[in-house]
Amino acid sequence: MAEAKRLLYGEVGIDVFAGPSESLVLADAQADPHIIAVDLMSQAEHGYDSPVCLVTDSRPLASAVLELMPAVIAELPEPQVAKSCWDNYGEVILCRDRNEMAEVADELSMEHVQVMAGDPEWWLGRLRNYGSLFLGEGSTVSYGDKTSGPNHILPTKRAARYSGGLSVGKFIKTVTYQEVSPRLTAGSARWHRASRAWKGWKATPAPPTSGCGNIFQKRSSTSRSIGPGPDAGPLFTRALNLR
Repeated sequence: MAEAKRLLYGEVGIDVFAGPSESLVLADAQADPHIIAVDLMSQAEHGYDSPVCLVTDSRPLASAVLELMPAVIAELPEPQVAKSCWDNYGEVILCRDRNEMAEVADELSMEHVQVMAGDPEWWLGRLRNYGSLFLGEGSTVSYGDKTSGPNHILPTKRAARYSGGLSVGKFIKTVTYQEVSPRLTAGSARWHRASRAWKGWKATPAPPTSGCGNIFQKRSSTSRSIGPGPDAGPLFTRALNLR
């Protein structure tokens, strides 16, 4: 499917280039390690290269999940895929506190993020980068795959830093237009000239001997000037450099 999208990209509209399924669990000391292991296993079963990750601030919980994973995977009728995924792409990250856990989750920007920690509303307000967020032990990522319904086509490979899941907005073409009124032309042209000078572009829209310059002078004689004057270019440039 991904290859078909790549071949047709530009010819027709597509949604996203989806990579392997990804899942991250955020858990504190109160979470059930067996439920975590089962949920990680259920996503590892998706493919040999599907990353699964536990982020926690509890060392005992991290150790318990690491100990449980081989046994949980072995219970599958065909454990080869999940075992390969866990061996090569499984990860457990130990953090200082929940703030660092949230920072790690936002940096990883995974497709599915499940919270098995206290105060789910805090996590909902704090986390920024994820494809879809699953709050609470009962909100297993598997429900998002097949049952609960918000979306199953989600950003992968850290694309959640700048994109969300599939929506009708992916297929809407947005166009813009501009119309500058005569009253604002004089001031806008001065700002524009200063900006072009900062970039080193010489063909500014208001040189004294050009047709544009004549228009600029005519309009500036009847319009209230805003912004820096014609001799303010260097000051404006220095201000931009400070930024």
